[in-house]
Amino acid sequence: MNVNSSKVEVSLEYTQTSQIEELEKNIVENGDSSSLIKKLAEVHFKEGNYLRALSCYLKLLSFDPENARTWNKLAVIFIKLEEHKSAIELSRIAHRLICKEMNDNC
Repeated sequence: MNVNSSKVEVSLEYTQTSQIEELEKNIVENGDSSSLIKKLAEVHFKEGNYLRALSCYLKLLSFDPENARTWNKLAVIFIKLEEHKSAIELSRIAHRLICKEMNDNC
């Protein structure tokens, strides 16, 4: 690794850390907001902080328990955590919700 690539990695890490801190600060100041929690979940997921992302996505379900995308993202997190049985169940829930949304019996 050369010096320039090290600087880029440190800069990216700092940017992501400050983004997390800013989102968390906004949540504390403004209360739970689904859009802020979703952004925080996405940042944690991108960083590979799957347990933190999991916590955020679970909190998102309290806002919209029938959001198929949230259930699907939870399934992906469980795949990343190598919890495949749980991932399958979460995928099934997401699938049922998508079918319901499309008024299809799938």
